[in-house]
Amino acid sequence: AGVGEEEDHIDMEWLSGVVEAALIRHRDNPTDPVPTTSPAPVRVAVDATSQMWLYYARSALHAGNTTRALELYARITDFAPCNERGWIGLARVRQKRMDMDAAEAAFRDGLRYCPRSPHLLQAYGVFRARRGELREAMRLYREAVRCDASHAASWVAMAKMHADHGRTREARECYRRAHEAEPRNAVALHAWACLEASSPDGSRALARDLLQRAARDAARSSKPLVRLARMDREDGEFDSARELLQRALERWPHDSHAHQALGELEEACGDVAAARA
Repeated sequence: AGVGEEEDHIDMEWLSGVVEAALIRHRDNPTDPVPTTSPAPVRVAVDATSQMWLYYARSALHAGNTTRALELYARITDFAPCNERGWIGLARVRQKRMDMDAAEAAFRDGLRYCPRSPHLLQAYGVFRARRGELREAMRLYREAVRCDASHAASWVAMAKMHADHGRTREARECYRRAHEAEPRNAVALHAWACLEASSPDGSRALARDLLQRAARDAARSSKPLVRLARMDREDGEFDSARELLQRALERWPHDSHAHQALGELEEACGDVAAARA
């Protein structure tokens, strides 16, 4: 929660009482949202409660319990409708349950309360893009960066859409803006590198540099290392490619992309037995 300096000294026992009172009030009047103009300590209490429910909702979703996740996200949107993460979570669970009309309703309701949320606008843009509504998706991405020019995910989403339609110059500019906003965003670095590596006017040197930086900052994905290894293989640098893929598999032993790339590498080297292993 965003706690200002004047709130740092709040007594935690007193705050627990505020949280409990807020929960009781919500139990008695579940459809009565907490006003956004509440005093700062009450906002802290609401934020803390919402974060707790978000944690449980994400845990339920991770465990595959979409019914429980749906219940928790709905509770968050009732209790704290200005919490954008609640609306995004609610929409995504409804998508998982293939209830697309309800998912869209969640995005629309969320934007009534959070009209300038870049996270909500970008997530809604992705939803519209997946339905083939590309013009509306691009409008939402542009609105997101108008609201917050530092929202890298929206720049990346726009870049990918431009790249898919052959607008390389526009895509490159969007990746540059994403990089300015978040220089260590591994997703943006990897996507930009793929554009440079695959475009006729792209720079392979820049692609390598971007992938090396992405590999340093990618905590949860092998993709930058695998893409860098594929570039090395294309350039005949087989030993370097093998070393990169082994590094990836040390960190992610069950990663299918790394295993596939290593098999392709061994086959290119003529080691069919190793490729099939």
